Amino acid sequence: MRLHCKYSLLVCILVAFLSLKNIDIDLPTTYRIPHADKLIHLVMYILLGAACCIDSRALRSKFRRVFLCPIFPILYGGLMELLQEYYFPPRTGEWADFAFDTIGVFIGWGIAAYLINYIQTKR
Repeated sequence: MRLHCKYSLLVCILVAFLSLKNIDIDLPTTYRIPHADKLIHLVMYILLGAACCIDSRALRSKFRRVFLCPIFPILYGGLMELLQEYYFPPRTGEWADFAFDTIGVFIGWGIAAYLINYIQTKR
């Protein structure tokens, strides 16, 4: 049995660890970036969206491709926000985080699809 979603699985584990771990770094106020957590959400889900796009190339079913590329990572982001809110205090789930997760998925998906297409046309 081949594992078609190896990159997505690795990124999902990384995102879950970073989302659910209570990382409390107290930086001096001169080094704080406003809304840095939103930027982190965006980057994590850009990676997840790109990984899902790359992994979806190995799938034959169009339904599975559509589910893996945009739908799964968005649902995963929502699940992480719910888990943060209800099961991992002092972490909190926010609608803004979910919005940045969704935006990140589409950016990552677009970048990966463009690069895959570019590489395939260069051959």
